[in-house]
Amino acid sequence: MTEQNAQNLDYYEDVIDIRKLVKTVLNYKWIIIGVTMIAALASFLISAYVLSPKYEANAYVTITELIISAELESSIQVSPALPETGALAELAEADSIIDQVAVFLNLADYLEENKPDMEAFLQGKSQLHLQVTATNPEIAAQIANGWAQVLVLHLNDLYGTGSSTVVVLESEVQKARDNWNFAQEGLEAYLPQSQVEILEVQLAEGKNSLTRYLNQIELNRILISDGEVLKSQFAVMDKDLKLSTGSALSVIALQQRAAGGISGTQFQFQADEILGQGYLVEDGKSDLERLIGALKTQNEEFTAELTIIEESIGELSAALESERHKVELLTQERDLARSAYTALANQLEETRITQSQEEHSAKIGAEAMIPRESSDPNVILNTGLAAILGGMLGVSIVIIYTWWIEDEEGV
Repeated sequence: MTEQNAQNLDYYEDVIDIRKLVKTVLNYKWIIIGVTMIAALASFLISAYVLSPKYEANAYVTITELIISAELESSIQVSPALPETGALAELAEADSIIDQVAVFLNLADYLEENKPDMEAFLQGKSQLHLQVTATNPEIAAQIANGWAQVLVLHLNDLYGTGSSTVVVLESEVQKARDNWNFAQEGLEAYLPQSQVEILEVQLAEGKNSLTRYLNQIELNRILISDGEVLKSQFAVMDKDLKLSTGSALSVIALQQRAAGGISGTQFQFQADEILGQGYLVEDGKSDLERLIGALKTQNEEFTAELTIIEESIGELSAALESERHKVELLTQERDLARSAYTALANQLEETRITQSQEEHSAKIGAEAMIPRESSDPNVILNTGLAAILGGMLGVSIVIIYTWWIEDEEGV
């Protein structure tokens, strides 16, 4: 046998003979039919008499947008802000919601023992399909409708349109009003004992005194300078000569300028003595030295007084700032409390306007009806599927059996 013929033989041995396969199936057709009938009968009996029937109830929750959107306060938005619709189905199946349904329907024991199937589906973007499958048709419909009611209340409360929102806001508004009144009373009680006005007057007087002393010190410095100049002029004159009228008038003018100070100088000249016949240069020089000394002493006293005044001004400024700070804090607390009350009052009014509408964010679109026919098990469908699987099983058994027999005989 050539190599080519050997390859062809191997090829034909690997090819499935359809005609032979059909003959084999026909030869054992009663076995295949028997297996098929047994599978179909078993499925029929189990579906019809063993498995408990289940009933499916369906309720629908519709998500709507409000027709009116109140906006009395621009800083507050009370229009419901619903979550991403894709998350609504998961929210509906949350354990807390299911627990609320059990409490709402008083079916906690039933739900714990029977564990009905509860599934939520989002249809489109604005409708939730709530499906409940249970062995009791009446309870299935009851659970579906109770689930829808609990979910509607939860959505409306959660996103700002539920009835409990008004109750909470009314309580918050009352607290805000009490806080405002308390802050106002605190401010009114403190204002009469506040030292702000008194401290302002005292501080103004201190600053005026400081200015007067500074001006007087500067004036005395000028007088001292002028007196030193005049004294230097007398120093070059003969001390036993009579003082000239012009020089005498200069001394008088200097004395009069010094006499206009805060408290006057301690040394006063007598004009008639200066202008008299016996007033010599030595006398004028001596009097100028005493005047200059008196002005310097006065400046030292004024400088010491300035230190006291500056310390007093510092203390008064600190006390005034402290008093102003207290008043400002009390005023700020009052203003904040008033703003909080106004904002909450406006939010309450907006919520009341929103709730006065017939449409809410969530409402029951359709209630579940008591199902008349069971949805599971489907006897006909189960029997048909069992028959198909039984037929496939029978064919597989026959083919495997024939292959095994032929293989044994070939060996």
